[in-house]
Amino acid sequence: CNMTALPPVCVVIPARNAEKTIDETLASVCQCRGVTQIVVVDDASTDGTRMIALNTGDPRVEIVDGPGTGISGALNAGFAAVRTAYVMRCDADDLVSADRLEWQAPLLENDPDLVAVSAGFETMLDDGTPCGNLACAGETRDVTDILKSGRTVTHLGTWLVRTETL
Repeated sequence: CNMTALPPVCVVIPARNAEKTIDETLASVCQCRGVTQIVVVDDASTDGTRMIALNTGDPRVEIVDGPGTGISGALNAGFAAVRTAYVMRCDADDLVSADRLEWQAPLLENDPDLVAVSAGFETMLDDGTPCGNLACAGETRDVTDILKSGRTVTHLGTWLVRTETL
């Protein structure tokens, strides 16, 4: 178990009508070690998304109103509220492993030339059956050139990014 103190990280969660998944997503984000701020962007939900987020009972969770123009506008509204050196995105139907930041944050902390670190991403059906993955195996590698060529390596939800770069 890595007992090194982790730097503060904010998680931005854009959400519109996500009442079926937001509770489980927030539970996984709240147990992720190193998370000190959780910004849920309620992007004009018409269901119980906002109330579920408000009722988590975790003081790290704050609600920001989105512009109601879609995920890009919602993310920008959430990023504007970040008060930490590092930020990660999490969709309102994603799950995050508890130890994710224990390996991502030290990479950024120890190398000032790195601006972001990504991880693998696994997709599952509603019943939890895995149905696809991106970059979930293999050696650590620099993906800068791959990204510049326009190819997708993994999902934006796996990135930990320096807030100043974002």
